[in-house]
Amino acid sequence: MLAKLPGRKSTATTKGSPTTRIILEMFGLLPYFDHVQGTDGFPCKPEPDVLFRSMQALGANPEDCLFIGDSAADMEAGHRAGVKTCAVLYGYGKEEALAQWKPDYWITHPNQLLSLPT
Repeated sequence: MLAKLPGRKSTATTKGSPTTRIILEMFGLLPYFDHVQGTDGFPCKPEPDVLFRSMQALGANPEDCLFIGDSAADMEAGHRAGVKTCAVLYGYGKEEALAQWKPDYWITHPNQLLSLPT
């Protein structure tokens, strides 16, 4: 699915970047990401810093980005960063908590990302 997903991809996680790289490598996913960004010494989500760092690394503008997350903190960070958000219902977050941030999209399976408008 990641290979078919258009556009450049970055992580924006509360894990550190080195740990995130190890995890992605372990599951064979690292080659699908153009940038790996963790919360490396700056505030965690819902602060939007990790998203801003990812966008900066890719030279991307907020209006061109989609942030995919499974928690209310993810949706708030995306909202505060000015990017479109996609809430996933197969993660840790609760639907009611995600809904309060009015995500632009909802998915129940990763493959649904391929059918979202670009």
